[in-house]
Amino acid sequence: MNSGFLFINKDKGITSQSLDNLVKKKFDIKKVGHLGTLDPLASGLIIVGVNDATRYFKYFNESRKTYILRIRIGATSLSLDNETEITDNVICDLRGKEELIDKELSNFPKTYEQYPPIYSAVKVNGKPLYKYAQKEKEVEIKPRSTEIYNIKRLSDIEFKNNNSYFDIEIDSKSGFYVRSFARDFSKTLGYPGMADSITRTKVNDYSISLSKRIDDITHDDFIDPLSLISFKRIEIDDDRLKYIINGSKYYLKDNISDEYIILTNKNENIAIYKKESNNKYKMDLLIKR
Repeated sequence: MNSGFLFINKDKGITSQSLDNLVKKKFDIKKVGHLGTLDPLASGLIIVGVNDATRYFKYFNESRKTYILRIRIGATSLSLDNETEITDNVICDLRGKEELIDKELSNFPKTYEQYPPIYSAVKVNGKPLYKYAQKEKEVEIKPRSTEIYNIKRLSDIEFKNNNSYFDIEIDSKSGFYVRSFARDFSKTLGYPGMADSITRTKVNDYSISLSKRIDDITHDDFIDPLSLISFKRIEIDDDRLKYIINGSKYYLKDNISDEYIILTNKNENIAIYKKESNNKYKMDLLIKR
């Protein structure tokens, strides 16, 4: 099997694109992509698609992600992590104030307008923000609505380098910037703040425990993307099969709310169809080619 999804535990210090290139080299293949980019200094679960599996990216729900943030309060940088030079550093000793932190975490807005970091891939006028940052050009950054589903402190407060450090688990909507949260939460305490480390532990219900580091991945770890898609399966007979393969519309007897369905024949996946109107569906992806 030379196609499928890979659950990889990305090491700190490499870009998501570099990880794709490592997969290409390891398996001698040309087509590789990933879902949900991770910052170069972040580690953890990233889902990589290889060859034909990349066709299924748009069907894969990655709307919820969980991170462990090691937050540093008392210092900050332009990138809001350790990738760039510290620009602000004050003494901040929060030892023994775990109850205060828990209270502030509980009171932090679960939905808010979040400003992405200047060092990010968010595009303004067709150019990623980090391009402006690298050339020290000013650019207007607009906030984006985001949501936190659950948040909690995981460790006691440690004091070192004149700053306070502790771990937080954040369960959030996709598109959430953990580095921005580090800045925003620290402001509620009256200090500058940044991410000291970030680890993504879950994408929806898929845990980092299912992943392997790139050096340990083998062909046996390829996962059929269709096994991760829970669309309603509808069996068609042999007479209908030839029409479906040629892209004919499919009409259900009963109207259902499902946006997508998978048509099967003899329990083999044939095609993914998308709702067009009422009980009418049209070809969206031919699986059996």
